[in-house]
Amino acid sequence: KEISKFRAINLACGGKLCDEIGWINADHQPNNSKVQKVNLLKKFPFPDDSFDVLYHSQFIEHIDFEMGIKFTHECLRILKPGGIIRIVTPDLEDQANEYLNALKNISNNPNSESAQLEYEWIRLEFLEQLMRNEDGGDMLKFLESKGHKALSYIEKRLGRSGRHIVPELEENKEISILVKFV
Repeated sequence: KEISKFRAINLACGGKLCDEIGWINADHQPNNSKVQKVNLLKKFPFPDDSFDVLYHSQFIEHIDFEMGIKFTHECLRILKPGGIIRIVTPDLEDQANEYLNALKNISNNPNSESAQLEYEWIRLEFLEQLMRNEDGGDMLKFLESKGHKALSYIEKRLGRSGRHIVPELEENKEISILVKFV
């Protein structure tokens, strides 16, 4: 496809921006001037068949089922025929397995601070993906208060996404920003 005609949109982007040619970053609460303000729970301000690619990550699981249907219809409305849509959601099976492992670990090591922190984190990660409807939620509170005590586990669970929240992980400057969890 000719690059000048290529159009793509990164919805609910938070701080995960795509700066490539042809990309629009959109969020309901923009965190910088490179992000277009779009109410993701209403009709999008784009004409039908506008984009070759549509991407959103870690968003749809935070809205109720009916709103998810409406949101998905809007995504399909602005996607060109034959376009590509990529939807990223948490891996529920991975979270459930990790929760069971952490539960077993804390049962076997009840006095271990790291076992306790890992259990607390995965419990929050697991539950908040199902119930959270505000940015950050209790996961953000945990990261701000106890994150420095569980750095390797948090990095294992979040990868690059959460490094800026925990100061000791911020030293790796390849990640510019993640504004709370979406």
